[in-house]
Amino acid sequence: MFHVIMYTDGSSRFNGTDRAVGGWATVLKCGDARKTITGGEMGATNNQMELRAVIEGVKALKRPCEVIVYTDSQYVASNAGRIRGWRDASWKNKSGQEPKNLDLWIELIDAGKAGGHHIKFEKVAAHTGDEENELCDRLAKKAAEETMIKNGWRV
Repeated sequence: MFHVIMYTDGSSRFNGTDRAVGGWATVLKCGDARKTITGGEMGATNNQMELRAVIEGVKALKRPCEVIVYTDSQYVASNAGRIRGWRDASWKNKSGQEPKNLDLWIELIDAGKAGGHHIKFEKVAAHTGDEENELCDRLAKKAAEETMIKNGWRV
């Protein structure tokens, strides 16, 4: 099984408003190989983009992999460990509510299963000089800006 290190980040301009525009970035590293992927979405929150970065990174893997995802998102890092509990509780959290962004969490689960991947999450501190984390941050913001331009916004 291949060992992959994945760095991810998400961004949302005007987060939480009807004008929100999101961007995400992923850096995949396997041995000496390195791949960077980015994207953006209109109407996306920061948490959705944090998840999208992981999903797209997992989908980009061509063979079964042992993956360590490094994220500065507390939302992703803490909730990744709750997925099995939500599934076992008919997709309800401790409050009996459907978890936020459940469709994305299920998409992540399905992508991991389809690829035969084993995924582990590690929380990293944001904006502390970690080269790959800083790169993902810049690329996610740029992807949001490019999405705005593509949709006719002036930046």
